[in-house]
Amino acid sequence: MLALLSFALAASAGSAPSVTPPPSVAQGHTRNYFIAADEVVWDYAPTGINQISGKPFEGIQTFFTKQGPQQIGSKSRIPAFVKEVRSPGHL
Repeated sequence: MLALLSFALAASAGSAPSVTPPPSVAQGHTRNYFIAADEVVWDYAPTGINQISGKPFEGIQTFFTKQGPQQIGSKSRIPAFVKEVRSPGHL
C-alpha cells in the first residue's frame, strides 16, 4: 500500500516545474567557528536537599545523590563551554 502511495505521489509530482534559486542565494560562504570547552566537576545536588520538597534526599533518590560502590553520586565530570572564536589563534 505504501509503495502504491509513493508511486502515485511521484507520478503526480513529475509535472511540477523545477525551481532554481537565484545566483545570490545559491552561492554560499564557508565560515569556520571554533569552540573551547574545559572538563569540570558538576554537582547536580550541591545542597543535598530536594529543591522541590525541601527535604533531604531519601529512598531511591539517594541512588543518584550519594556516592558509593554501586551509586553514581551527585557529582559528574562534564565538558563546560568556554568560548567561541572565529580562528584557532584566538583561543
